[in-house]
Amino acid sequence: MEKEIKVSTLKSEFSELGACFINVHKQVKKFGGSEQKGWLAGNIIFPEMAFIQIWTHHCIWLSPEGVLHDITPQMDFFNRIILFPEKVKFVPDNDAALRVLENGMFKVQLEKYEPLKDLEKVHKAIECLKIADAKLDAGDTKGEEYWTTKAGKVLGGWMVPYGDIGIKRPFTF
Repeated sequence: MEKEIKVSTLKSEFSELGACFINVHKQVKKFGGSEQKGWLAGNIIFPEMAFIQIWTHHCIWLSPEGVLHDITPQMDFFNRIILFPEKVKFVPDNDAALRVLENGMFKVQLEKYEPLKDLEKVHKAIECLKIADAKLDAGDTKGEEYWTTKAGKVLGGWMVPYGDIGIKRPFTF
């Protein structure tokens, strides 16, 4: 991956949770600028042990003045609290693409996982998470739950399966 940068957050009239591409599209349409695709540093799996950093596909706004802003709020690890931290970690990547499905819905590219410790169990857990992502991508939520739970067990704890957390939605530009 490219080098990560710190990006300021900005509350906008288009700050809808889980809709970064739509948010940025609307922001650009009203205020100008452009979109910047890439990867957002998400939650660290088992933060007390710092095993795995999750990088989630994301889109942020590049203002007409050339300043990057994340206008999409985030959720905490347990999907309870909407967060607008002062800054977020982001890795620009224009090849990170939004995929439009045949039924008019879209899905973001799945997460990337970065091992923070070079341990065999961390690498095994990442392989389980990649399988879980593939299962979810294929619509197999039971398979995703199984492999996510297995990743947690490999690390000696538990994990919450992602399920299909509202990423699929019709285009409403």
